[in-house]
Amino acid sequence: MSSLFTRAEKDIKYGVTNYRQAHGLFVRSVPLANVVIMAEGDWFISHCSGKASWGYAGFVQVDWELVQGVHVMGTGEMMNGGAAGEPHP
Repeated sequence: MSSLFTRAEKDIKYGVTNYRQAHGLFVRSVPLANVVIMAEGDWFISHCSGKASWGYAGFVQVDWELVQGVHVMGTGEMMNGGAAGEPHP
């Protein structure tokens, strides 16, 4: 589990005060001796000049070791970067 909160007095991109938060979970599982599954999901919010934007990002990765030192990996990702004024939960 991780959490981050930052405040920029003058945001480099927008030139105004900006508050940013990101909170997430990371999981690693070994269901079989030669298979590892990793997953991460993050939720974030940026509050800039009275406008909030919300979003999320995540991935799932499977690592299968065929023989020692030879790996086959697959990754699935998703993201919603959020936009100012966008409806949120």
